[in-house]
Amino acid sequence: MAAHSVVISECSISAGQYARLVARAFAADWWPAMLIAVSVLLMLAIHDVRWIIVGLMLIFLVLPMAVFFFFAWQCTKPEACHSIMSKSVLIDDEGVTLTATDTGRSTLLEWNKFGKAYIGGDRLILKLRDGRYSLLVLPCAAEQLPELRELVARHLT
Repeated sequence: MAAHSVVISECSISAGQYARLVARAFAADWWPAMLIAVSVLLMLAIHDVRWIIVGLMLIFLVLPMAVFFFFAWQCTKPEACHSIMSKSVLIDDEGVTLTATDTGRSTLLEWNKFGKAYIGGDRLILKLRDGRYSLLVLPCAAEQLPELRELVARHLT
């Protein structure tokens, strides 16, 4: 078996893009609970107008704090920092090697740390086994997608 590798040079995503991807995964899991809470609040508001004030308090006081805590909870993890930092990436049979542009420090993440992979658009998203919402997001060029699909299929199936 020949050794294949893909090099992605100078890539990074913004913290907002990373938070959006993780928030979508979180919302996909918890949308029924959010829908029930909104429905109960609307039903209570029909019977008593004061529940509208409670709903507005939730929207303008609780929701911004929840968004901040969610961002602090998810976007300070090592895999989030790896996704956000400016780096060059080598993906080969050993795993994913991340080399920080500013420090030159390399980190090897073996294939056994990843559970699933999603390749779509211009991103390779590797879901880590450790956390439910732990993602490593790597932007890539369209011409690299076939090689990436082959590497990921070989190691994560």
